[in-house]
Amino acid sequence: MHSAAWFLLGILLTIASGAVSISLVSTYGATELTWLQFLSMLVIYPAIVWVHRQSFQRLSVSQASGLALPGMASLLGLYLFLVSVKGIDLATSTGLFFSYPFVAVALAALFLRERVELLVWALTGLGFLGVLVLFNPQAAGVSLYSVVALGSGVAVAVKMMLTRGLGLGLPPLATAGGEASAAVLLLLPFISLAQAFSGALPGQMVLYLVLANASRILVVIALARAEVASLAPLGYSEIVLAAAIQWIAFGKAISAVEAVAFAVILAAGLGVVYFRRSSSPSAAKTCGQPGRLDPLAIAQGTPYRGGFLPARPANVACRVVPETTEMEMPKMKTKSAAKKRFSFTASGRAKAGVAGKRHGMIKRTTKFIRDASGTMLLSASDTKIVKKYMPYDR
Repeated sequence: MHSAAWFLLGILLTIASGAVSISLVSTYGATELTWLQFLSMLVIYPAIVWVHRQSFQRLSVSQASGLALPGMASLLGLYLFLVSVKGIDLATSTGLFFSYPFVAVALAALFLRERVELLVWALTGLGFLGVLVLFNPQAAGVSLYSVVALGSGVAVAVKMMLTRGLGLGLPPLATAGGEASAAVLLLLPFISLAQAFSGALPGQMVLYLVLANASRILVVIALARAEVASLAPLGYSEIVLAAAIQWIAFGKAISAVEAVAFAVILAAGLGVVYFRRSSSPSAAKTCGQPGRLDPLAIAQGTPYRGGFLPARPANVACRVVPETTEMEMPKMKTKSAAKKRFSFTASGRAKAGVAGKRHGMIKRTTKFIRDASGTMLLSASDTKIVKKYMPYDR
């Protein structure tokens, strides 16, 4: 199955889980539902680690503590989205959530000092205009739930900025487990365990958790098989799918005002993705393992509401070619200054001429000149240094 199909299926399951959550939020509460979703991720996490055990990386204490802030932002984004679907339509809430790429551009320019082109600023403003259209009384209405849905997008943008700024350099699997653990621990004092495990609507709860975790796994599979930049535009299909599922499941079509707002957000978001990719320098930049796509520089997080698809490890040199970003190992070159001064024996020891014979020989004693004849062998520690400069002469 093509990676794009895996990705789209994951997005579809994300919207389906959002539709199922509408009835669950009023029964369990947004806090308990958020906690259960992160807890279910931890339950299946050992199985995912076992499947991907070759690429798994254990967290150090500093890395685990560094994931607390992104984990807090992740749970806040999910919590606010679940609260918003109680009062406004699923499609409208999804459209307001997709303000996060434009918020992320502004935050990166203000706090991370990233250079943003004028055209990207214009597209960001256009995207914000589409978000504001959703506050039109003919659409969602300027209500508390609309502000909460917008807040969920802001929380995701902050999470992306924190991940980018902290630069933990962790693979997606380790980051997912760390953020889920942080979210479960942070929410534990604020939930009612009796309500969380009350067993109300068990069928819908199981369906919700299965859809939410299946969508996350499918998106991770897709990102493991293809570059994030190639899958970025597909993430915005979540808006279209939300409108379709809302019409199929609830028989409620979007209004003309909402359709215009969705079109503006889609156009602006795809424009930001395209121009940030086309304006990326062809020189070495940072890339790494597949992770979240960042609308700032096609790096941090795919437009995906289902959870924590983390950042790529930072500071990995790569070469940018059309439509893809390939890993490139640094070239192994012989240092010309070293090859003029050193050579190697058959056993691999480095040898060099004795020092002190370049000039001033008239003042040297006969014994010094006799002892300094020929070559000398370098110590083992110095040989290691010379071998780095002469990789092909060993």
